[in-house]
Amino acid sequence: GCLESASGDAARRWQPRLLASVSRRAGAAQASGLNLWNVQFGVQDPGVSLPAGVERGAAPQRLELSGEQVSRFQEDGFILIPGAMRQWVEYLREVADYQVENPHSLAINASRSGSYEYIHINCWMTNDGIRDFFYFSPLGHLLAQLGQAEEVRIST
Repeated sequence: GCLESASGDAARRWQPRLLASVSRRAGAAQASGLNLWNVQFGVQDPGVSLPAGVERGAAPQRLELSGEQVSRFQEDGFILIPGAMRQWVEYLREVADYQVENPHSLAINASRSGSYEYIHINCWMTNDGIRDFFYFSPLGHLLAQLGQAEEVRIST
């Protein structure tokens, strides 16, 4: 490792910086209220029921846009679609609450500085609730229509 290949003098200079860094991180985690004993690993299942009428394993929901809506998006670069995700709002709130209360190990590096309350990159890969939103909500269908594509697959 790093300390084994370093000369004795260099290793002694490096070690205090490492300990100070670990101490700062632990202090930031404690100050932000992050319970390090509650950190989760692997894929998380928040146990939140999908919205009414949505079944795990079924085809994603569809929401047809009018030609006028697609044209307006093409002209303006944005569009407001009232109610498009209404049935998913409470679901996403519950999934997000679970995620914050049960942070994944991938969130610690971003959260430990104390500059943000919670950051988790690619949480759709580690949280079944977020994944299910992308798989089963009408978001992909809406984006495909707006992009005038046959389909859209949401991933990173």
